[in-house]
Amino acid sequence: MEMSSAPKFVFKDSVKVPKSLLEGLPCRLSFDNGATLSKILYVTSDSTDSSNSAAVLNFVTVAKSDFQAAMRWIAKQPDCQQRERQHLGGSLVKMTGVNFAYQDLMKETFNANCEHVIELLTQVRGCHWMVTNLTDEQAFLPAMEPDPLFQLKLDSPLMANIMEKFKIDGADTAAQFPAILVCLGSGSMISVLDAEGKMSSFHFCLFGGKSLQGMARLMIGTSSYDELMALAEKGDRANVDLLVREVIASDPASPYGQFNGDIPMMHFGKAAEDRLSRDDARKEDVARSLVSLFCARTSSAVPKVYFGGNFFLNPLARREFENAKCLLMQMGAGFQHRFLRNAGHLGAVGALVATNADAGAYLKFA
Repeated sequence: MEMSSAPKFVFKDSVKVPKSLLEGLPCRLSFDNGATLSKILYVTSDSTDSSNSAAVLNFVTVAKSDFQAAMRWIAKQPDCQQRERQHLGGSLVKMTGVNFAYQDLMKETFNANCEHVIELLTQVRGCHWMVTNLTDEQAFLPAMEPDPLFQLKLDSPLMANIMEKFKIDGADTAAQFPAILVCLGSGSMISVLDAEGKMSSFHFCLFGGKSLQGMARLMIGTSSYDELMALAEKGDRANVDLLVREVIASDPASPYGQFNGDIPMMHFGKAAEDRLSRDDARKEDVARSLVSLFCARTSSAVPKVYFGGNFFLNPLARREFENAKCLLMQMGAGFQHRFLRNAGHLGAVGALVATNADAGAYLKFA
């Protein structure tokens, strides 16, 4: 590839912020190299701002295989030249994830010192910084509604009791924190952040996006996220999953009897009961059930949940989460969740604003 050629971008976005938010930070360029994707954040001046009071956060994502090409491309951008970088406040490159092998190359490419920041710390600090410093439009994706099929019947005493059980008493739903942060990338991490954005506990699970890609390759012949989502959009879960009416036919008094009987309930249930063979299963239907399976999540007594990681950037994934939330009856008063707009860049943002010296203060484990 030519030095001046741009790599193939998986994702690009930019957000304008007051330059004052970046005062005191020695870094204007950060990288988060994951197992599949490389997430890059670089700061440029705002050419439309005559008062010179604004800066632009540029979010770029490339396949990990394109990381070196992306570094060369960014190094050619005007504000990433040494003179401009000093004007913006620093000549330090920050990184997190699995960038270790590229440290020497990064120093040479950007003529800058490199600092590696603890990945867990960058996720926490990135989430807190974005939620507290950006506008709602800059920080979050638009809300999605569940499919009409998944709407609950809320007019029965049984459902009223269930909703009361899930109600979060005494919760300040207007406050941005405390909150749960769910990051679904190649792996998945669930952490609890207190009112100051400090992590009090976390759970890490290796069953995440990489597992989804592997299962998709074995089941439908592709590990491409985009191809999987395109297939899922055309799929019908009812062809592979057991429906509510098929599961509760012998117990109509079940709480799930309050749902529409045509709702898909148990993923791949028809295949488990020998009602569907592998040869008869459509790729599109399998893809839809597989995506839905990965969207099922649980809540807790913390009223706010923020979702990060690249998985939920696709609208279908967010809609399937809303469907799963309805089916799990997590619609109690006080529970709120939001999907971060630049969800895959939490690590890059955190690397930009944090240092390893912050670990003792922000990683507070119960």
